[in-house]
Amino acid sequence: SIHVDLSSAKPTVGLFTENCIIIAEGTMRKDSIFQIHCLGFPTLQPRAEFRMNTGGENFFGGRNLLLEEFPGLEEKEEQAESELYVVLSDVFLDRKETLDNLIK
Repeated sequence: SIHVDLSSAKPTVGLFTENCIIIAEGTMRKDSIFQIHCLGFPTLQPRAEFRMNTGGENFFGGRNLLLEEFPGLEEKEEQAESELYVVLSDVFLDRKETLDNLIK
């Protein structure tokens, strides 16, 4: 982890919440603190353009995919209409009511 300095950061338009994904532009100072100049959200772009720009990078772990593998994955995604991908954040598993509600 690194320390950051937000004192001169200029945010862009949008709602910044805890644990949201942002892009921070800045410089690493000599005292090893990242001085953030601007905060923003990742740009919105079509899926194909995003894949070309990231080269198949897997941001969720696992191996990086080859661009040739994506068409087969898209077909599987379309066939899996009843499948869900759920991301949970700040879930307090040490509380009984949390576990009870997750089981429901």
